[in-house]
Amino acid sequence: GTPPVHGGRMLQSLEVITTGNFSAQLIEDVLWVAFIPRDEVKLCAWPLIRAMLYRHEGPEASAAPADRAPGESADDGDGDAGFLNMTHDDDGLSVVMDDVCKRSFDDFRGAGSIEYAPSRWRAFQIHLGTSAMHGVVCLLSSMLGEANISILNLSTYDGDFILVQERDTSRAAALIRDRLQRGLRGLNETLEAMALEGAADGAGAPGPDGDAAERALSDKSTARRDTDDSDGLGGPGTGAGPDDEGKGAGQLADGPPPAQTGQSAIQANAQNLYLKVLAPTLMLARLNPASLPEVSHLLLRLLLFPPPAADGRPAQNFWSYSHVLDGAGEISLIVDHRAAALFPEGAIVGECGPWRCVKLCGHRFAFDETGVVSGMLHAVCARGIPVLNLSTFSHNLTIVEDHWLPGALDAFRVVSSRVEWEDAAEQA
Repeated sequence: GTPPVHGGRMLQSLEVITTGNFSAQLIEDVLWVAFIPRDEVKLCAWPLIRAMLYRHEGPEASAAPADRAPGESADDGDGDAGFLNMTHDDDGLSVVMDDVCKRSFDDFRGAGSIEYAPSRWRAFQIHLGTSAMHGVVCLLSSMLGEANISILNLSTYDGDFILVQERDTSRAAALIRDRLQRGLRGLNETLEAMALEGAADGAGAPGPDGDAAERALSDKSTARRDTDDSDGLGGPGTGAGPDDEGKGAGQLADGPPPAQTGQSAIQANAQNLYLKVLAPTLMLARLNPASLPEVSHLLLRLLLFPPPAADGRPAQNFWSYSHVLDGAGEISLIVDHRAAALFPEGAIVGECGPWRCVKLCGHRFAFDETGVVSGMLHAVCARGIPVLNLSTFSHNLTIVEDHWLPGALDAFRVVSSRVEWEDAAEQA
């Protein structure tokens, strides 16, 4: 079908593969990965607010119009196509954004410190159908790592994004297409082998239900509420016209692959790695895009004024916000369950939880290092434990349902046996 038009620009994506069970599409926008240190976030308040709520303002704009609500378009009220993810933890704020959002920061240089990854990125959007082949993201991350393609992974309420550096786009697309074209049978065989490997490596701690075999092909999609599986599964888009660098935004840019390293980043840094269980009990929620003007003040409180430490417990520093303007306008939020309760009725149209976040610490991973996402996902998927995953600027966050946390920590022993708890009371 014809891609929808929003804000005067046609949404475009390149279809990599679509079957009755899953879809992989390369989104049009070139993306930037950035980091703002924790103490600098408030200094970057205006570009962050503009990227979040007033992305349609032109470079010359210095303030939001008084007669337009946050999130409302500058033209006809429709959203533009685009991508924004912000993940905040005890290090600071990691931002994955399109060119429109990046211009907000370019226009306000000097407001605060912001560091960019050395290359641009492209994102593959992974959707699973009603008869979903679970474990696809785990499998694809392992496959790309074996091909020495470094990735970032962002989980949202409705699906996953696998990001690769721009130079690796063509190779990654070919590998994803080749693997998924083999269909359910080949994927089932691969994931069953992973499940058997997990059973051999980590006997015991099968999970609350005591039936790890039945869950061996499960991942995070089983924990989400049913959603409209047609979202984002439209026909192939067309490439955009050339930009000022001689590439179409919808074209596949490529370059020489990095040199083979022989071992994953987790293996290379095993002696230094440890796991930190973050304090908040989290809720995964899908926000109604129409409610954005009404809830903007709550989002800004999360961004600029996170709840402070109280009663000897650590401050609640973790949250993640994703706004994917792909026609459906998905807004996904992973946040402290107490903060989720503050949203007005009708603002949250889907939620599940509670979840806990496990951060892989001890090494600042470089963008060319491979095997981080696959190492963390393989550990738990082989046990049949459903997870979400968020890659930040230099670390990895794996989010597991609260009742699965003991089993997940046991599975993560293949990554590190050292576990710290942000809330010392929990560790005791």
